[in-house]
Amino acid sequence: MIRTFLNGDVPALAELWIEHWSLLGPPPAVTPAKIEQAILSRTFFDPTTLLLVESSDGVQGWCHYAIDPLRAETAVICGLCLAPHSGSAGEDLLAETLDRIRSRNIRYIEVGVVRDDRFGYAGLDPIGHGVGVPDDADRVTALLADAGFAATRLLTRMTVATATYRPPVSREAIQLRRSTAITREPWYSADTREASAMSHLDVERQRLVNRDGDAIAEVSLWSSDAEAEVMDANQALLDISRDHHCVDLDPTQAFLIASLLQMLASRRIFTVETTIDRDHPLLYEQLISLRFDPQQQGAIWSKA
Repeated sequence: MIRTFLNGDVPALAELWIEHWSLLGPPPAVTPAKIEQAILSRTFFDPTTLLLVESSDGVQGWCHYAIDPLRAETAVICGLCLAPHSGSAGEDLLAETLDRIRSRNIRYIEVGVVRDDRFGYAGLDPIGHGVGVPDDADRVTALLADAGFAATRLLTRMTVATATYRPPVSREAIQLRRSTAITREPWYSADTREASAMSHLDVERQRLVNRDGDAIAEVSLWSSDAEAEVMDANQALLDISRDHHCVDLDPTQAFLIASLLQMLASRRIFTVETTIDRDHPLLYEQLISLRFDPQQQGAIWSKA
């Protein structure tokens, strides 16, 4: 049986989330409270868009989709979790989800999130900054391929440890260190949807300013709100560009990122993560030079 979400389903959602992701790595640090805060308590959450598939053995899977507020003809399947031995329940659940999406006159469907500021999943373990559907999620990728989806945007998750971080040294970096300063200020969205989706995160605009006070580089840092439970407080997400799209770094941005990473351990932020598109090989090499390591590859899957 496939049905829509009920309030009593929260523990089952968390349990399936843990079971699903544990097949790909360490069990995620997710609780019913975190699932509720990340997904169910958003002002825009629609319970009719969260479907569960049940059998005599209980809930076998759940699927959550949302209409993209920036692209009215696009739906995004943000979460798809299946029990390890759910048989054909995944196929049935995905088919029903697609039927319900099409009934809303949606033209395009995507699966997976990256740099999510619209749906609430950013920072939820192990989503982090989002890598779409991980390449090693064989069961889900096979399910999507059978349903006519294709991997259309290839992604790489990269992380760096800050506790012993030492920035690369160059003549340009020495000059910038002598002639610039870093400022930071909190950022709050004026868009109610984005503000709700990001309410569990503190977003800081980090700027590199010259002696005249003019900003010559900027990045954003997403960290856990002090009172929120969704994201690990010792982790942060690095958003390189203001509109959350991939851009190659110029020397001032590279210096800003390196200087920022060197300071974060004193704030008890020990891991920084970012996600880049694989069609930006220069950005990949630039992040490698800044001591980032590739950790995981994934893709956004889509179909018309």
